[in-house]
Amino acid sequence: MMQRGLFVTGTDTGVGKTEIACALIRAAARRNVSVVGMKPVAAGARRVNGKLTNADVAALQQASTIRPQRSIVNPYLLEPAIAPHLAAREAGIALELGVILRAFRA
Repeated sequence: MMQRGLFVTGTDTGVGKTEIACALIRAAARRNVSVVGMKPVAAGARRVNGKLTNADVAALQQASTIRPQRSIVNPYLLEPAIAPHLAAREAGIALELGVILRAFRA
């Protein structure tokens, strides 16, 4: 199985990264490509029925043709609605590249 990645980045929150990523995922799906979106670090999660959830992560999961568990799509899910590196610091979590790479390669 060939695994390739595409990284979508933006200069700020709310600039449309998730919307662009979902559009790219849907375009690949129309070409019968198996694809899954990933948001390695998500801040601004909300508690719903006792579980943390994030709208961007949910949108990527919905658009994807593969349905891995949330921890693969999103290894770091943080509650504070601030920049992810600050949310991690506030939560006492060290963001580790190895964790993200293992999820990407899963």
